[in-house]
Parts: sequence; C-alpha cells; structure tokens
Amino acid sequence: MEPALAGLAILVALCVDAVTDPLMGTITDRTNSRWGRRHPYMFVSFIPLAIGYVLLFIPNPSWDVSQTGLFLWMVSFAILTRVGMTLFDIPHRGLGAELSKDYEERALIMSWRELFGWLAGLTNAFLGYFIFLRATPEYPRGMLNPEAYLPFAFAGAAIMVVAILFSSFTTLKTGKSLSKWEGSLKLIDILKELKIALSNRSFIRLFFINLTLAIAWGLGNALTLYVNTFFWEFTTVQITAFLPVYAICSYFGFLLTPILIKKFDKKYIVICSLCVVSFMTVMPFLFFNLGMTPEKGSWALIPFLSSFLVFGMTFNIIGIMTRDSMLGDISDEVELDSGKRQEGILMQLYLLCKKLILA
Repeated sequence: MEPALAGLAILVALCVDAVTDPLMGTITDRTNSRWGRRHPYMFVSFIPLAIGYVLLFIPNPSWDVSQTGLFLWMVSFAILTRVGMTLFDIPHRGLGAELSKDYEERALIMSWRELFGWLAGLTNAFLGYFIFLRATPEYPRGMLNPEAYLPFAFAGAAIMVVAILFSSFTTLKTGKSLSKWEGSLKLIDILKELKIALSNRSFIRLFFINLTLAIAWGLGNALTLYVNTFFWEFTTVQITAFLPVYAICSYFGFLLTPILIKKFDKKYIVICSLCVVSFMTVMPFLFFNLGMTPEKGSWALIPFLSSFLVFGMTFNIIGIMTRDSMLGDISDEVELDSGKRQEGILMQLYLLCKKLILA
C-alpha cells in the first residue's frame, strides 16, 4: 500500500475519533446503571477491538487487491479498532481518576496502571520479535515477513481480550459504589456543564503540557523501529536487547513517581520530565554527528544508546504517570464549580490530543 494512502487512512480514523471520543466521554459521565457509570462500555469494548485489530492484519501481498481496496480495508478496520479502544480506554481512565480523592494515592493508582500498561506492551513486543517476527533465512529482518503478522495479530487480540475482561471484572464491585450522575440530560445543560469543565484553568494548562509531552513521546515512539532498523542498522535480535531496558525504565518510573509527588508539585514534575526526555532523545544523534558513537549495527552500540534510553524513558514514564493523576485532581476542581464529576470528558480531550500527535 502506498505510504500516502496509509497515512490518509490513519487520518480518517482519527477524524472519526474526534467525534466518538468526546461523545464517549460525555456518555460515560452521564450513565447510570447497575454496573456503574464506566463498566457497561468496558465490558463490550473487547468485541469491536479484537475483531478490528485482527482484520487489520489479514490482507496479504499475494492478494490481487487494488490500492483503493486496501485503503478502504484499512480505513474500515482502523475505525473499528479505534472505536473499541474508545469504549474501553476513556471509561477506564475515568474510573481510575475517581477511585481515590487523595492527592498522593491517586498518583499511586495511576502509577500501577501505567506500569501494567508498559509491561503488557513489552510482552507484546517480546512475542513479536522473539516468536512471530523472528529472523529467518528468507527474512533476516523478521518484521518484513508478511506471513508473520496474522498470527501476531491473533496473539495480540487474545492478550487484549483477557486484559480487558480481567480489569472490568476485578473493578466492577468498586465501580458500582462510585458517584452517580444526577444532573440534567438536556443538551443545553450538557453544554453549560462542559463549558465549566473545559474552561478550568488547571485543565487548560494540563492540555498544553500534554500537547508538548505527546509530541515528544509520539515522535520517539513512531520512529523508534525505523531508526533502529535503517539508521542504527540493528538486526531483529539486537533490537530485542532493548526490551529489558524498557522494562527497567517502567519499574524505575513506578518507584520514583510517588516519591517525587510527595516532594514536588505535579506540574513541575511533568515539565522537568519533558525537558529530560527532549534532551536524552537528541543526545545519541549529536554524538553520532560528532563521530563519538560505536559502529552502526555493532553490539557495542546497544549499551551506548541504552545509557540515554534509561534516563529518557524513565522520565517519560514519570511524566505520563504524574499527568494522568493530575486529571483526577482537576476533576475535583470541576466538581466544586459545577457540582458534577466529569472525568470522562476531561480524559477524552487529552487522549484525543495524543492520538492526533501520533498521526
């Protein structure tokens, strides 16, 4: 598929997100059911998510399919996948923000969430590089093997289904006991309440901090595989050597975030994290241009790059964990102003911001 069409397909899916995300945030905030405000959507989210995710990987280069056909296929199932993500992620993050009203405990909750998120992502990467996308005589760079992606998709979908159902069932009892929506469902009243939430000064500041953090994280995450493969010229086996480094970073981030929050204001932690991430991302390329790096594709280059990765990724994770806990604090402010908790709508705005940057 032509790169321009692939990019356009992602853009179209994100435009759909721009509608479904705010809608989901508004709906989950205003839902009253015997399962609570968040869980009805979390329980059904795995269906479109798993189906869309698997079908995204089905097209095979051997198919006689036109560029238009591939484009429509990618658009359709990218949208279905993102709708499934929206159904789970926004209610799930909203639930996390209201589990505790304690400033420090809320940060610890978000730290646990982010830790498991990183470990799950690393597990998926491990399965890809070591099992499904491993090097073969025909494909020394296993990620270029088209036959490997469908089994990889089924494995990823299975992991997501188990994780979603486990999270939903284990938090169901707590979710039932949390706050219920008691406001008006008239459109004019909803718009007034949204205006109060979105005009909150703390939220506006967090939005722009998140915008900047998302740029740093999005560029690094989107380009890492390409940079490692085509710039640093690593093999698939060498790329997997970075997985333990990411695991160590996630653990360090989990340990350090609650400690830092006890000593410093959250917004300063996020700003400091952003500065460290930006600095550490640039440094390896600066050293390369100065001729001070080991040879491309060598094993000696891995510990050299890892020395920057440990600091950059640890502070990246610290920034994300701290930022997520700040949304709960802002929800408390919004509740004082409007009398309503609106974690869902606040959460969807910064998630949408992150998705747009990643595009």
